[in-house]
Amino acid sequence: MEKLQVRRREGTGKSACKRLRKEGFIPATLYHKGDECINVAINDREFRRVMRGHGESALVELVFDSDHSAEQQAIYKNLQLDAFMKEIVHVDLQGVRKGEEVNMTIPIVATGSPIGVTDEGGVLVKQLTEVSIRCEPRFIVETITVDISTLKIHDTLAIGDVELPEGLKLHGTDEASVVATVIEQAKLEEPTTAEVELGEDGEPIEAAQGEATEGAEATTAEGK
Repeated sequence: MEKLQVRRREGTGKSACKRLRKEGFIPATLYHKGDECINVAINDREFRRVMRGHGESALVELVFDSDHSAEQQAIYKNLQLDAFMKEIVHVDLQGVRKGEEVNMTIPIVATGSPIGVTDEGGVLVKQLTEVSIRCEPRFIVETITVDISTLKIHDTLAIGDVELPEGLKLHGTDEASVVATVIEQAKLEEPTTAEVELGEDGEPIEAAQGEATEGAEATTAEGK
C-alpha cells in the first residue's frame, strides 16, 4: 500500500488554499463517519506519483508529518480540478478502519477478442467502464478484469454475470448494466441511379412514350 505524507493546515479560505498550491501542496479534507473533519495538505508531486500508479481513487496509508503514530488508512477520491484540467484544486480523504466496509468506484478492464468480432465480422460495443462496489479495505482492487473473448454476435455481458473478486459486492450499480455487447456491422448499400434521357419538354422520354402508348391503347379500346 502506498504511503502519503500529509500535514495539518490551519487556513481554509480561498487565499490560504491558493497560497498552499503555490507552495506545491493540495488542500484536502480528511473525514470519517462520526468524527470531526480534519483539514490537511498533500504534496502535489507525491500525490500525482501515487495517482499515476493507482488511478483517481485508491486506498493509501496516511503519514502525518507532525505525528507518525497517527498513521491511518484512507481512500482518496472526489478530485476537484480547475477549468483547464491541469491543477488539482482539492481532494477528499475518507478515513477507514479495519473491518469497516467502504464504497469504491473501480475501473473495468475488458480483455480478449470476442468471437463475434474475429470470426463473425461483428462490432464490439463497450458500455460500462467502471463499477460501484462495497467492500472491506483489505479486499480493494485497482481494476476488475472481465474476459469478453467468448461473446458472439448479439451476445451481451451484464455486470451481474461477472464474477467479482473476493469480498466485493455491487453497490449502486444495477446488475443489468451492460459491460459489453457485440452487434452486426451495418451494411452500407450504395444507391443506384438510373440514367434517364429527357425530352425537349423536360419530361423523361421513357415516361412520355409510356403515356403515349397508354393513350393509344385507350383510344383503340374505345374504337372497338
